[in-house]
Amino acid sequence: MSFIKLSFVFLVFLFSFGDTATVPTPPTIPIPGHCSVITSQIIKLSIFDLEDVQIKSALYLNVNEFENQTVGQFLDYLENVQHISLSTHTASVRTLNPPKDVSPFTTIPLTTPLCQAIDVSYDVSNADRLQVYTLFVGVELTPRQALVGRFSRGLVIDTHTGLFKMGILPPVIFDKTYQPIENPPMQSVVFEKHIIETVHTTESTASSQNGFSAEISEFIISVKAEYSKEKSSTLKSSMKTRNAVVSLLNKKTELYVDESKIDVDPTFVEKLYSIVDDKYLSSYERTKLVVKLLNHYGWYITNQFTLGGRLDVVKSLDESSASNERKELEALETKLGAAYSVFSASVGASSKKSSSSVDTTSHFSSDERITSTVDRASDIASFMEHVGIKENWRIIALDNIVPTCKFLLRNHSGLFNKIRQLIISNVHHQSISKLQPHINMLQYVNNIWDEYVQPF
Repeated sequence: MSFIKLSFVFLVFLFSFGDTATVPTPPTIPIPGHCSVITSQIIKLSIFDLEDVQIKSALYLNVNEFENQTVGQFLDYLENVQHISLSTHTASVRTLNPPKDVSPFTTIPLTTPLCQAIDVSYDVSNADRLQVYTLFVGVELTPRQALVGRFSRGLVIDTHTGLFKMGILPPVIFDKTYQPIENPPMQSVVFEKHIIETVHTTESTASSQNGFSAEISEFIISVKAEYSKEKSSTLKSSMKTRNAVVSLLNKKTELYVDESKIDVDPTFVEKLYSIVDDKYLSSYERTKLVVKLLNHYGWYITNQFTLGGRLDVVKSLDESSASNERKELEALETKLGAAYSVFSASVGASSKKSSSSVDTTSHFSSDERITSTVDRASDIASFMEHVGIKENWRIIALDNIVPTCKFLLRNHSGLFNKIRQLIISNVHHQSISKLQPHINMLQYVNNIWDEYVQPF
């Protein structure tokens, strides 16, 4: 029995990856009736959210239970019965062989029979060619929106370095109909050098003392100093290590999101309200919870940033080299520049030797470690090879950062005022200031409030 591959084409305009381009509607293909293309009585249906670019869930369903449902009814079931959080109450189908640079996904009416919206493909890695069933929820975002959505997370300050790194949770959302502004960078490849201090407690293991070299790719080292205050003096139970870091930044694109298109995430707001309005907690306890929540979601977000890849050469400095830190940085920068020049010359040369085979690691000694934000990049050649893939891009420079709590003022000014009063009343407690030693919390809330109440 031969399998029938389900395909759908609707008489609507396809969404293109560009801003305004449209293409002629391809000829209509007959749509099979009912669920005739589904060969199993019980199927595993994956719910893929196009706007979040991820599988939200996979359900085991009996075909008889949904063969008479519409797409709208099934989305209601997912949200209200299965409690699956969907980006939007819409669904799309995939078109076979779409024109070049045109999205293969087309939004469908909610009255469409569900059986006509389930995508049936084959698991090519399986010898039995098992059918794979997928429902595509939402609308596929344009590349710019998808990139911004991918990086719309809070900026978390690392305890050991005081540097920003990307958090896990998004404290803000932005209007999905808005098209972020994209600009090419002024220079595609630049070099930066930093002295970065790390603090380790005596409980740290020996391996964690060198952990900075392995984890540097997590940090956004181009942070502006005015957004964090000086570290407190080193405790007796801790030790400091200074690292010379020279970075090669391959800038691919710069993105900007208008602040007026940004709002706070409802989940984040609900958690803040639940804390500040809890009458069973003291002011001190509520302040601790607010600070911990902001540490988790991020005190800042970025709305203007550079994407691409960063390759770092890291060298730990001992006490004897402390007076020669500038020379150490300059020496590393010279080595990294020379290695990059060798690679560039190899790329430009009309020789049979592949540029990927050029040894760019021989310029560095055993105590000068190479790390990168790009996966599978162990030297300049592999870094330049893989940095061209969009999936490998990371935020490598912050062109602007905005206090997360600033966005509370638009619709939740009373909530922010309560947060401000809590911090004003309790930030002097050492146990609270220790929760966030890198941000002047009092100055943070007062600056936001002063800007809000400033006369027009």
